Amino acid sequence: MSISLRCCLPIFVIVVSSCGQENPSTPKHADASSPGLTISEAIQAREDYQTTLEALAASRNSLNRQHQAALASGDTEEQAKILETARSTVFEAIVTEIFPAWTGTPWDFNGVSQTPGEGKIACGYFVTTTLRDAGFNLPRTKLAQQASQTIINSLTGRESISISAGKPISEIENHIRRSGVGLYIVGLDSHVGFVVYDGSTLTFVHSSYFTPPRAVVAEPINSDNPLKRSNYRVVGKILDDTLIRKWLRNEAITVGERNA
Repeated sequence: MSISLRCCLPIFVIVVSSCGQENPSTPKHADASSPGLTISEAIQAREDYQTTLEALAASRNSLNRQHQAALASGDTEEQAKILETARSTVFEAIVTEIFPAWTGTPWDFNGVSQTPGEGKIACGYFVTTTLRDAGFNLPRTKLAQQASQTIINSLTGRESISISAGKPISEIENHIRRSGVGLYIVGLDSHVGFVVYDGSTLTFVHSSYFTPPRAVVAEPINSDNPLKRSNYRVVGKILDDTLIRKWLRNEAITVGERNA
């Protein structure tokens, strides 16, 4: 499946989620609309944003009713089918609608924007705001201010988390490819963002403090970016069955290590 853009070693480290401060030696790389997204497409995605979120909420309500009916009937096969449909629905909405709307929104260390294309947004707030807008019932501000490892722990189980130190970016690429198509959160030395794996391409989507673009950008995972440069990397694959059930039920997500 090809997606055009419009997450263990026995080492436990605390990785801060605060976006890095501006560094004069930070390299230049692709502008905020790359790859595969034009400025006009980003603007259109912003204009359609509220409609997108309303349609996604309607889909969630419908899928939740179906899932509750399957639970009541004890049809485990139907339950699994609905969870997979829900996972695909939220993944596609985040990757093809929500991320593109935020692309190009300026980065700032203290940015807390809640509207794509307006104001500025820090890396942690980009992660929590986009997930909240996708329908996850989470404490946007409190979670954004946590260490990135805590953000990841709040959204997925320990078995889905990999922690590495001093490893080449190729090992992270290989780990994600082995883990399969989906949405990942990556926590770095002083940064946090998403990786999208569509079955062929790995794309790092984040509010970048690099100059340029100092904005939300979608770029190849192995370009010169904070993910490639970081020494510590915590990778967690999200949208597992537990998180998708919480999405369907609008169940609150707490900060800290997930119990299930």
